[in-house]
Amino acid sequence: MDTFFFLVAIGKERRFYSEDKNKFLEDFCKQRLTYGNIEGNPEFKAGVCKLYKTIKLDEIIPTHGATGANHHVFYSLISPGERVISIRPTYQQLYSIPESYGADVQLIDLKKENGYLPDIEEIRRLATPETKMICPLILIRFVKKCTSRQVLLSRQGTVLNSRTA
Repeated sequence: MDTFFFLVAIGKERRFYSEDKNKFLEDFCKQRLTYGNIEGNPEFKAGVCKLYKTIKLDEIIPTHGATGANHHVFYSLISPGERVISIRPTYQQLYSIPESYGADVQLIDLKKENGYLPDIEEIRRLATPETKMICPLILIRFVKKCTSRQVLLSRQGTVLNSRTA
């Protein structure tokens, strides 16, 4: 069974060191094995800041993968009783995390006969004033099915522009 994790022989992987392999290995062996900086590696955060014009170091919250990032988003935005609309099948976290916070989670099952796209009318029916979030994966799937800047869903007669998606 494959996983996305594999062991690497650092000494054999050129991408881990620049010109001086021995210097890299010497410095690497001096590293303390700790949990590291709990708020994120300052060098990493500084590098992310360089990618944007207005981002500051304390505005960056690194996570260990998308699950951690999704947890932060749900924890920050969703309160008990607020509605979250998600699709199924999808990553379980996109409905289980808000459900664990007491959100009113409504699921839309993707169907083969609809090209595995969410039904716009079902979204409209489920959306209420208490709807706080329609999980982003729904809109990402729309965009992946199209190549233009506008997403035309001719079956539903609805157009979402790229800013909405």
